[in-house]
Amino acid sequence: MSKLQEISEYLTYGQMNLINDFRYNVLQLAMWTRAYLNAAASSFGSLEGNTRKLHTIPGLFYNSLKQYMGETIAREFQDFLFRHVLMLTHLIDAFMTNDREAVDRYIFESYQLADQLSAFLASNNLYWSKDYWHLLITNYLRMTIDEIVAIFSGQFDRGIDIYDEIQHHALLMADYMSRGLIANLNSGMTPEDKRDDFQ
Repeated sequence: MSKLQEISEYLTYGQMNLINDFRYNVLQLAMWTRAYLNAAASSFGSLEGNTRKLHTIPGLFYNSLKQYMGETIAREFQDFLFRHVLMLTHLIDAFMTNDREAVDRYIFESYQLADQLSAFLASNNLYWSKDYWHLLITNYLRMTIDEIVAIFSGQFDRGIDIYDEIQHHALLMADYMSRGLIANLNSGMTPEDKRDDFQ
């Protein structure tokens, strides 16, 4: 049996496309967040252009999710992610103007949003753990904040190293999302089934 045949027993082309879609989406989020950060810190490039691009990323996730979880859940996730993008850009702007009060507020609100998003995801898929989503999301947030601090403090090599870590971690998040969607599709269970289990 060829390697391709062995792989095809486990993943269909549709499942591979699902995995690739979410990997692309999270890398777009990480890449354009960094692009916005670099433009803000260096005053080089277009903050407006980077903002417009960042604002398209939640729509990528909406388009990927709606075919597996329905329009309502996909729209709610899109709204969560848009709020995340807004808070990150506000946080970067606060660093740029050295507004410590705003920095602390946006960091606090970002972690609050991470708590809410973890609970939302876990409540809508039998195979997603709230605790594990919380770990993934808060680690991603922590690394992103570390990257912002590194860039604004002139530690550019450290910023590169952190960005490498962010890319790797983003792929872990994408693959966890994909595994949950594939497992849920294979089980035939719905979010309502999971909610019934916990009542």
